[in-house]
Amino acid sequence: MIKANADSVFPTVEVIRDPVFKSLTQSNSTDAATIQLLQLLCMRCIDVMGRQLQSQLPGGEFWQASEETIKASLSSPVTTIGVERTFGIADSIRLSKPNCGANYLESMTMFSQNQTLHWLAGKSNAEKKELIELAQKIAKLVQTQSRVDKTVYALKVQQRLVKSRKSKLDKEDGERKKLEKWLEILFENGGLWLTEESMNDHVSNISRSKGKQLEILKAQYHVWVDILKVPSLSKISNVSVEQMKAILSVVIASGRVPSDKKDIYDFICCPQKLADFDFIQRWEEENVKGVLGPVTKWYNGHIVSVDRTPRGLLDFKVVFNDAENTDPVYMAPEEIIVDIMRGDLDLIQV
Repeated sequence: MIKANADSVFPTVEVIRDPVFKSLTQSNSTDAATIQLLQLLCMRCIDVMGRQLQSQLPGGEFWQASEETIKASLSSPVTTIGVERTFGIADSIRLSKPNCGANYLESMTMFSQNQTLHWLAGKSNAEKKELIELAQKIAKLVQTQSRVDKTVYALKVQQRLVKSRKSKLDKEDGERKKLEKWLEILFENGGLWLTEESMNDHVSNISRSKGKQLEILKAQYHVWVDILKVPSLSKISNVSVEQMKAILSVVIASGRVPSDKKDIYDFICCPQKLADFDFIQRWEEENVKGVLGPVTKWYNGHIVSVDRTPRGLLDFKVVFNDAENTDPVYMAPEEIIVDIMRGDLDLIQV
């Protein structure tokens, strides 16, 4: 391809040897790079054609086609012009009548392409009447089936949307549980460590189990980096306790909590601040009569007080004002904080 005396790859295609060809085939210092580039391009072409023309290549269905197949293919168009013309006509009809249905669009496209009117004009009056009456009967059946298909299709689309939303909610629920677990471990082990000295003191008081120490250190890291969004480029997979302590020390020393995370930072450092807040909370309710899929509802509530569990952990007493059951419920601080983070709970200062 880069030699002036090279023959055409395709015997029936003549090589045009004009000034452009001469310029492109002159030997120069870039020949080696050009050959390498062409090799890469050809390899890519072979890969693409191997996938697109698989049935025509050795081993493919039509590599050694039968006489019957060859005969049948003689009537096949050699270009896509006819198909493109049909789509062009259909698109023109759709643009002129944007509210038309699929049946109308298909009928008008076929009517214009098949020259139905000219074909009908060649029939006798009796034949015309018979064909038109038959077409009217079939049209009613097609319209009825079309309405059924439309209803079935709409139902399938709705079911697919519900399934997709459920999958999304399941994924969000998994993310929520992960965030809550990190905060739960944090609150069980002295809260958020703000200094390296605090980290060392708490680690020394933790179980001697290296696995337990690593779990707590990683929870602290995730709260700083994944919840409070303090920058860190460190990877914490397959690290030792000492390595994890060194990584966490750098994150704590940085302590650059973004301004939009300051409220979350305050609540994590001092969860008791959540007490005495009014709030609205979002719930996804299933099996609502007449509705396919979950329905979002917002409820008003009030954080009455903060108590301690038998394990010494914080527990918030919450009352919902507009729920059917107004009995108080108890929520852990990590549940409230994660809901605030995810936009499922908005606090209203009393």
